[in-house]
Amino acid sequence: MNALPINKIFLAGFAFALTHWKKIIEISIFPLMISLPFLMIVPELLGLMEQMFSGGELLNVQLPDNMMIYLILFFYGYITLSINMYRLVMLGEQSTGGFMPVLDVNKIIRFIGLTLFVGLVTVIPVMITGMPLLQLIVYFLIIPITLNFVGIAIDQPS
Repeated sequence: MNALPINKIFLAGFAFALTHWKKIIEISIFPLMISLPFLMIVPELLGLMEQMFSGGELLNVQLPDNMMIYLILFFYGYITLSINMYRLVMLGEQSTGGFMPVLDVNKIIRFIGLTLFVGLVTVIPVMITGMPLLQLIVYFLIIPITLNFVGIAIDQPS
């Protein structure tokens, strides 16, 4: 059985990040800016989740008024960053828009659909069986489907 060269993979990723650090920062600024409102309320949400899972009662819970807008902006920032990073890796520095957001609605919808599909396929077996290890096994089995993320990002038909 052939062993994966894990050290070489990490070194190649590190070398890529060092070589393209300016472009990585450039394509990360817009997604980070629109994600900041949600990232600021994450500690509150984690505290509420911890209280809920520990069996405590949730009394006087005040969620921010615009929490759903913050969540949508965070998700859009995540998609924009993912698409731009895939494009940078596959097509080079000239293929990314830099500070420009991804405005292709078809691409965004396909990305969201694939994200939801992968999330459901990996979480449902764990919910049914209660075995967290099953999530890793299922994710390994659907790797060919997740490669469609790259195809969507570089406008290659699947």
